[in-house]
Amino acid sequence: MNRKFFCGIVSSLVIICMLSACSIRFGDSGPSKHDDAINYGIETSDADYIIYDFDSINVFKKDKNNQLELTKRVKRKDSDIRYWREFFRNFGNTYATRSSVSPDNNRVSMVTIDSSTLAQKRFELDKNDDMFSLCIDDSYIYFSTPYAYSKIIFHRLSHDLADVEKFEFKCDKAVQFPIAMQPVGDNIFVLTGMYGFKNKPTDYLENHLFKFDRNFNLIKDIDLNFNDSGYQGMAYDGKHKLYITKSIEKVVNNKIVPSREIICFDIEKEKELKRYQLSESMPRFIKFDAERNKLIIMRDYYQPGDLSFTILSLANGEEQVFSLQDAYSLPGQPKPPYFSMKNGICHFLLRDRIVVYDTYKKERVDLPLTKCDLKEPSFMIVKT
Repeated sequence: MNRKFFCGIVSSLVIICMLSACSIRFGDSGPSKHDDAINYGIETSDADYIIYDFDSINVFKKDKNNQLELTKRVKRKDSDIRYWREFFRNFGNTYATRSSVSPDNNRVSMVTIDSSTLAQKRFELDKNDDMFSLCIDDSYIYFSTPYAYSKIIFHRLSHDLADVEKFEFKCDKAVQFPIAMQPVGDNIFVLTGMYGFKNKPTDYLENHLFKFDRNFNLIKDIDLNFNDSGYQGMAYDGKHKLYITKSIEKVVNNKIVPSREIICFDIEKEKELKRYQLSESMPRFIKFDAERNKLIIMRDYYQPGDLSFTILSLANGEEQVFSLQDAYSLPGQPKPPYFSMKNGICHFLLRDRIVVYDTYKKERVDLPLTKCDLKEPSFMIVKT
């Protein structure tokens, strides 16, 4: 395989490396990293959607004819901040995500936003640090920062961002980039991949699932027995199963052979249980709908083809596939679209509309934004 092409594939897949079993605790990083909270004093109890635009915050109410009424608009106090749509997680009424300062994108922060008051807090990482995977439990926010061959730094922040601890995990066997993290009980599982081994071919890859304690000491290294390409995403069913997306089967003569698989892995038995074959290729992002026992899977938006979503029933294997390509192909549409799921309803923020898809009724409704004078909508808080 051509080395340049291989490295490009690895970069797009965000593949991780093998880690050693030694972590070092750093303790509190100090108060200098914390910015003053931003408050807007907006009442949002009657809102259905709150959309963050390039330089404004917009509060919308939906009428019975599926038309959006703009009820409030305020100027953003942090218009130099760009939110990363892929990273949004929520705990209670609060959203958390990775952000960066434009145009100086090497200044990366963790941001939390209270959906009731829109109060915002920010914890800035050390210069040139980045955030490669993120998860949240009832008490903490966790994220990881890799450093080539040398180490990975795991951060553990309190929900209010007031307390932070760092854990250094030594690694010297391969190149590493975190893919996905998932807290389960007293442990945190990290989906990993690795390449660049000494005495191995350039295109040699491995995928592992690492089981850590909450201080990031390695308890178990589970080999997923796949070394042709990288797994993409991971979702947890709240019990003992992880669902992992496999986007690429292999690369032959510098050409991608797409995959259509979802792997079901039992973390108690530490083995693969089942593989689901999808009708759509290259699954990437994945969410678990606990209320309806379904998986919501987004096709890899970096690859050519339709932007489609698959809703897979875990009860009977039934698939629903719907496309956003009609709106997604519009000029200036950010990639990927912001996606939120609430009570089994999918909400997608596009440049000129909100698309609402009911996975139970199998109905799509478009809420137009063309008259709202939005410049660059980046994410939204769904309250409906």
